[in-house]
Amino acid sequence: LIELNMSDTNMHGKIPSTFANLKNLTELDLSQNSFSGQLHHIFDGFENITYMFVQSNDFTGSLPSFDTLKNLQTVDFGNNKFTLFFKK
Repeated sequence: LIELNMSDTNMHGKIPSTFANLKNLTELDLSQNSFSGQLHHIFDGFENITYMFVQSNDFTGSLPSFDTLKNLQTVDFGNNKFTLFFKK
């Protein structure tokens, strides 16, 4: 699987940690749903991801580290409940 579009499908709940097993994923769209919980646990496996839309959900916690997302070109985390931390 390289592309997964689940946008506007009325899905809800937490994304399972096994979601990180989609190692070949390049495009992910989970936007316009009611997904909740934290995202950082699934991003370690997304080394090939280039396009990621997760806006308009109920995700919480901190944003994932972008260190492993070296191919990421387009991202939208808007309209969620993330906590932002800024380094001084």
